[in-house]
Amino acid sequence: MDASRYLAVTRRWGWLLVLGAVFSLATYGVAMRLFPDDEAPVRFEASALVLVAADQDGTSTTTDNTQYALTSTYAEMIGGRAVAERLAALFGTPEETAAIRAQISSEVIPSTQLVRVVASGAHPEEATTLAQSAASAFIAMHDERGMPGSVFLSDTEAAALVAPPNDSLMLDVLIVLLGGFLAAGAIVLAFECLTDRIRAGEDAASAVGLSVLGTIPRWNAMSLALSTDGDRGEDAEEAYRDLRTSIALSTLHDIPSTLLFTGPGVGAGASTTAANYAAALAQAGRSVALVDADMRVPSLHRMFGLEDGNGLAQALMSETDVDSFMQTTGIDGLALLSAGGPQANAPELIASSRFGDVLVALEERYDVVIIDAPPALVVTDATLVAAQCDATIIVVRADESTRTEAAAAVMAMRRASRMMLGVVLNAEPSGALAFRRGLRPLVRGRKRASAMR
Repeated sequence: MDASRYLAVTRRWGWLLVLGAVFSLATYGVAMRLFPDDEAPVRFEASALVLVAADQDGTSTTTDNTQYALTSTYAEMIGGRAVAERLAALFGTPEETAAIRAQISSEVIPSTQLVRVVASGAHPEEATTLAQSAASAFIAMHDERGMPGSVFLSDTEAAALVAPPNDSLMLDVLIVLLGGFLAAGAIVLAFECLTDRIRAGEDAASAVGLSVLGTIPRWNAMSLALSTDGDRGEDAEEAYRDLRTSIALSTLHDIPSTLLFTGPGVGAGASTTAANYAAALAQAGRSVALVDADMRVPSLHRMFGLEDGNGLAQALMSETDVDSFMQTTGIDGLALLSAGGPQANAPELIASSRFGDVLVALEERYDVVIIDAPPALVVTDATLVAAQCDATIIVVRADESTRTEAAAAVMAMRRASRMMLGVVLNAEPSGALAFRRGLRPLVRGRKRASAMR
């Protein structure tokens, strides 16, 4: 996959990536509750207070400075190697001097002459004994060496349980979140690589090499959005208006006089898209002729509740003026030229010179002629029609049309078409529809700047 498709996949499956990370974290939390780490070290701390008094020389300033320096120095010495060696010798474990030193710390209590000696141990008795022994060992060393000032064991504090250190908790959480995210990402990539189906507009654009003119939400196929009640019909109607605007902006001058809609295969939604786009143009004040050129499987007449008696096939087999075969649709400005029933010789009728004459006559009477052609990869009729149209639009269906089919359809139509205008994604997934529905209140009351909108 190229970079654009990776970005499209990330936007489309972002919710699953987040869900994977959250699920992994929740699983980790439940596992920690059900299977607690019984091997986590338990630690107790006890403390002893040592009072340090400097010798008085009668000068208050000198006394304060000397007191501070002496208290700080003795605090450092209590936590030093000499005291640890005395304790190791006392306990009969001289080889554990470093371990004993690691269990002892000392600090000066601010604005006092007290040094707090803190010792840790696996048991309360061990911590208490070690704290008292460290203070006593220093006092003995002080007296033996004749150090300045006086030191006394002032008080002791009972041992208390200290929560085991968990410095790695945040790292564990980050690793679990990343693992869940990557696992979900692997599933998404595997799914995307195993399927060739078009799932979003970016897939369609990268597959066919054309711009996406519009995306139509998934709703009732083979029906007119403007006559559908409910939010889904409103969303579809708005999408066809957007398509109308997009096609107008994609051309340098104006909408092509003859515009062909086709899809790679059956069920892509080209007929529904052509009919609704024609209706949207008529709503904008254009006079539109909608032509059903699928003379193998006609369908447009059913969308408007009309008969398929006389239509394109009869117009091509006679010299009668095409107006005689046009039917009103109930939408102001929109007329339908139905297929005229299934025809076994459809390719011959389309390839006849009469087909060109009919198109010219329609162009003279209507602003725009919209043609619904058969699927591009099923029969050759679509390429025959495209050769006589100004522009071609490919319609693909999300989750059904494949990238390979869409690319093949564009390649087939490009050989015959005068201009490949773009691609329309039909049956857009509901997630994107919900997002657009959430934005609807922001734009519902805005006045349109142009009749083409």
